[in-house]
Amino acid sequence: MRTTIISGITYASFDLVYMFIFMPIIYRYKDYLESGIHKLIIQSPFDFFCESLTISDGVYSVEVSGVGESDFLMNTTGPLFVKSTQPIIDGKVNLKEVSGQITDQYIDFNTSLEMFGEPTFDLNEKLSATYTINGKRGTSTAVPFQMAQDGSFSFRLGAFNPKFDSVTVAILDAAGNRNETLLEKTWSPGKPHPNKPIPGKPSKPGIPKPIKPKY
Repeated sequence: MRTTIISGITYASFDLVYMFIFMPIIYRYKDYLESGIHKLIIQSPFDFFCESLTISDGVYSVEVSGVGESDFLMNTTGPLFVKSTQPIIDGKVNLKEVSGQITDQYIDFNTSLEMFGEPTFDLNEKLSATYTINGKRGTSTAVPFQMAQDGSFSFRLGAFNPKFDSVTVAILDAAGNRNETLLEKTWSPGKPHPNKPIPGKPSKPGIPKPIKPKY
């Protein structure tokens, strides 16, 4: 976290707090800070009164306070997100139509921000989504796609053989957590399954064998 101080302050402190319950997590204190850009390194686990604690996943803000030339000064910056979990991917391929749902903490973070009247973010800025097609010739180049703000997604495939090809969806979040899933292939009722012949119709046309006469 970086903060810019316009003028020097004494008795300066930095507090990392839960954004929605205002509970201090990390406290940093310095006797004096000169004007300029200062960098606060937030590490986990951290030492707190001789005890090693881990910063749990959640939404935080940093409060900077101190005494200026004539008055007490305080400012808050955030939100800051702490996240250690992988995205969960659920989806299916129906012929060339792909649809599914992403479950992730960034969606929960956005819901909390909206609930408390704070500005929200575009989910696609926090979750980078791509898909690849796996076929007889190998794996295609990753193709990016967009999700709705609730994590749902749908798109249509171009060059795709439902009988032989498969689709893998990968998600990389802003915290560096990554997950990928091979999607299940399904077909709508009433449409022939590409891996099964149509009843009453031979799977491959053939030439009938000649019947050898008996004497």
